[in-house]
Amino acid sequence: MTSLNFEHEFNHLREFSARIGKNPCLVQGAGGNSSIKDNGTMWIKASGTWLANASEQTLFVPVALNPLLDALETADPRAEKATDFIVDAHEHQTLRPSIETTLHAVMPQQVVVHVHCVDTIALAIQTTAQKQLGECLKDFNWLWVPYFRPGLPLS
Repeated sequence: MTSLNFEHEFNHLREFSARIGKNPCLVQGAGGNSSIKDNGTMWIKASGTWLANASEQTLFVPVALNPLLDALETADPRAEKATDFIVDAHEHQTLRPSIETTLHAVMPQQVVVHVHCVDTIALAIQTTAQKQLGECLKDFNWLWVPYFRPGLPLS
């Protein structure tokens, strides 16, 4: 059972997702993603959907979080697509969990939002990117992650 507080937070996530999804400097097409966790379920933006439509359309698909994390830990290949972990699959027949579902699942935060910011991508492809970021982020605990294919390899 979801709480009223969760519904409130979920609605805020939908509104925020729609707002950032309409900014082409942050999100291009169906890129970017958002998720929220509650009572062992993670609601994540479905594959191929646009964040810009989050306040008008059903974009989020519920995934059973603990079984998905268990599958990740045991290298179960079902974790790659996460479709076997959809909660109430009959209600979400046309929605598939995002390729980034496992990445969102391993993050401990209740709400996870990530974008593919044009400026960040432009910086990341420069040969001096790691050094430049190190200077800008010297007061933060951060880690350079080299490119991995989205999905299980990145998770």
